[in-house]
Formats: sequence, structure tokens, C-alpha cells
Amino acid sequence: MGSKIKAAALLLCAALLTAGCKKLPDGISSQSSTALSQPAVSSVVSEEESAPPAVQESSAESTVSAAPSAPAVKPAPAPIDPDDESFMQLDNTRHGYGQGNAKDSANRPTGAVAAQEKFAEYGAVFIAPPSNSVYLTFDLGYENGYTSKILDTLNEKNAKGIFFATMSYCRSAPEIVSRIINEGHILGNHSVSHKSMPTLSVSEMRNEIKGLHDYIKNTYGYEMFLFRPPMGEYSVRSLAVAQSLGYKTMNWSFAYKDWDTSNQPDETSAQEKMLNDAHGGAIYLIHAVSRTNAAVLGNVIDGIRAKGFVISEYPNTAV
Repeated sequence: MGSKIKAAALLLCAALLTAGCKKLPDGISSQSSTALSQPAVSSVVSEEESAPPAVQESSAESTVSAAPSAPAVKPAPAPIDPDDESFMQLDNTRHGYGQGNAKDSANRPTGAVAAQEKFAEYGAVFIAPPSNSVYLTFDLGYENGYTSKILDTLNEKNAKGIFFATMSYCRSAPEIVSRIINEGHILGNHSVSHKSMPTLSVSEMRNEIKGLHDYIKNTYGYEMFLFRPPMGEYSVRSLAVAQSLGYKTMNWSFAYKDWDTSNQPDETSAQEKMLNDAHGGAIYLIHAVSRTNAAVLGNVIDGIRAKGFVISEYPNTAV
């Protein structure tokens, strides 16, 4: 009897295995099927492992890390402004200016005359045309306590001057700037930071002039039109840049050593120098930090007029 029961059980197991290949009976899980038919499961797994997402990502990272690194790419140079490029074609040789001691028969410095002829097309002014006009110009880099007295003297003598100021001066002495404008003098542009113009790029040259121009216009409603280059240094390029901004670049035809506040010329020799060198079309450079200049200015104006010259206002004409 026991043998018959064992045989029946074996036949039942065989039947169930045969049916499991076609359809899993209710109540038997896929896990049970896997346990029963391991080769079939192994085949399915191997098909799916051919491209699993995680394996693909890992393969991509492996490929990237194995690839040779790309050569470094240099950044493209900044494009050049078309306006800057046209100015860059102009000569930027730095010229340091001094009128020299040689004079012609009219007592006009030949150095100033030669420079005027050479650079006039770029709006440069070194000496005015021959006439009885004389122009008094004053450089304002910093205030030393004498500019108010100079303005008082000009008012007393009914004379007008041209005052070239830097940005730092304009910011530090607004009351003087207001007097210059309100009393009918010319306020000239002496740059933002008093740097040698030929050492700058075209855009920097432009900013040195325009920065101060815009500040004065916005603060006082005043339009400047004369530019004096710091240290008197200029180039064809810097002259052309100033001209493009509506400026004439004004240097001078008379100057003397008056800027050293610790070594001032005596009043007598200073006055004699300024009067002996008077000439038609003269442009005087006078530093306002000089106590000597402040002391003798009234006598100098009287002496220039006694020679038949006129202290004139410089015309604002198109460049």
C-alpha cells in the first residue's frame, strides 16, 4: 500500500511540472517558478543586463574619463571698437612740450609757432594768430589758497582767464569752480586723473576727457571746450581723440618755473620775465598754486596792456 501511494505522488509531481511550463497554477509565485526553472530565469536576466541604465551611465563615464583631454582654448580677444580702430592708425609718439627760448622778429617763440603749424589740423593750439590779443591761462591741480585772490584780481582789472582744472580739483573746490563759471571765465578740462595722454589706450584717453566733461555738465550745466593735456604731453592720436569730442587741445607759448611752491621766483624777476616775453597771440601758462603769481598778476596785466596788448577772451569756435 505504501508503494502505491509513493508512485501516485511521483506521478502527480510530474504532471505539475509539465503544466508549470505552460502556465503557473494559482497560488504558485514567480519566485517558486524561478526556483524550479533556474535556466530560464538566467536567460532572461542576461538579456536585460545587455543594456541596463546604470551600466550604460557607468560605461559613459568610463568612456569620458578615458578620452584624451581637449587642448585649452584661448579666449577670443575683445572686439575693437570701430572708432578706436580708426584712431589707432594715428601716430602715438609722445611729444613733451616746451615753447623754447628762440623767438622770431615779433617776439613770438619759434617752437610754439612750429608746433602750431604742424598740429593745427588736429585742433591743437600752442599760440594764437598774430594780433594784439593775449590769453591768460591758469592750471588748477590742487588748491593752495591763491585762486580766490587771482579771481579777485581779474575782476578788479576787468580781465578774463582760462582755468584748467582736474576732476580732483573740481570735487574738492566747488566754490572756486562756481566762481570761475559765474564770473564769466572759461573753465577748461585738465583730465580726470592727470595722466600722460599718449600712455593711454584710445578708450582711456576718451574717458579722461569725457569723464570730467560729463561731471561739469551735470553739476553746473556748463559745456567745456578746451583741453589742456597733463604735463603738456600729447600725440597726434590724443589730439585727434580730443578733437572728436569737440575739444581744442590748448598748450601755451609762455611758461616759466612757477610750479615749485618750495622754491618760488621772486616777484621782481617774475614780473620782468612775464612782461619781457609778451607777444601777440600769447598764451600764458600760470600756475595758481604760486604765491608769486598771485602777488604780481595785477601788475603783469597792467604791464601787458601798457605794451599795447589786450587781455582777451578765447572764442568758443568749432574744432
